[in-house]
Formats: sequence, structure tokens, C-alpha cells
Amino acid sequence: MKLTLLIVFFGLMFFSPFTGMNTEHPEPDWVEEIMDKRPRMTKITKCSLGDDYVWKLNSCVTCADMMVQVYDRDKNLLCQYGGVLKLNTCEEKDLDVFEECEVIYKPKVRMGFGW
Repeated sequence: MKLTLLIVFFGLMFFSPFTGMNTEHPEPDWVEEIMDKRPRMTKITKCSLGDDYVWKLNSCVTCADMMVQVYDRDKNLLCQYGGVLKLNTCEEKDLDVFEECEVIYKPKVRMGFGW
């Protein structure tokens, strides 16, 4: 009986669907809402910035004229950069302070136009 309980316990611990969830730093509601809609051309990157995070949102990955927008946890637009003209409202030092970045959502299309 004890062996059966141990097997069940370790089985749940290692194969639970909750083991891959990041509960330490969950995404803000506005980021979750975007990901729930499963946009085809959007890429969201989460970057650590000091003791908090910022989110870089690219609304159209295959569009050369789209700006990457950088938001804080409360969805305040901090700056934006990119596009055909390479406009940049972020100072260079602002772009360099992103310590670690990870893509948390990316499009699943293979063709450049999302067809």
C-alpha cells in the first residue's frame, strides 16, 4: 500500500500538467488576453528589467513597417522601435538594459504572409 502511494505521488509530481507553469512570475492579464486570442502574426517577448519585467510586442512579425512596442506590467507604453524607417523612441541604453529575454508567444505560420 505504501509503495502504491509513493508511486502515485511521484507520478503526479513529475507528470502533472501544472509542473510547467510559471507561477512565480505570471503574465499580466493584458498579455494573457492577447495570447488567448492566438493572433497569427504577433510575437511577444518577455524581458527582465531590474526586479520586474517588460514585454516587447510585435504585432506583425513579417511586416517590415511594424514597430516593436515595449510595455510595462501595467500596459504603459515605454517606447517603440523598428519599422522601415528604423524609428526609435527608446534610447540605446534602454534597449541594452534588457537582461534576459524569452519569447513567450510567436506565430505558427510558415509563409511570410500568413496564408
